[in-house]
Amino acid sequence: MVAADSERKQRGAWFTPEHLVDAVIGAVVDEAFVASRRGRTLRILDPACGDGRFLTAAIDAVRLAGGEATAVGVGIDTATPPPQAAAPQAPARSDDAPPAGG
Repeated sequence: MVAADSERKQRGAWFTPEHLVDAVIGAVVDEAFVASRRGRTLRILDPACGDGRFLTAAIDAVRLAGGEATAVGVGIDTATPPPQAAAPQAPARSDDAPPAGG
């Protein structure tokens, strides 16, 4: 659902037009990019996901190129109270990170 202009302005919300989402994702995600991951699942992070347009388009593009993807979107919704803080956890290690001690 797209917020009314006054609500969008108050929240500082900006919704990226679909043609721009398609252009950006099309410039980044293609069969060569997916193949370069050598069968590993791609992890996609959108630190300001809003309504999730980029995440959805990225996952769709990866799958169309024959890959798999997981996604994490981070957003701020001022109309909803924040969740309780979770206990800290160790950071995840990237598949590309060198082994410990090396």
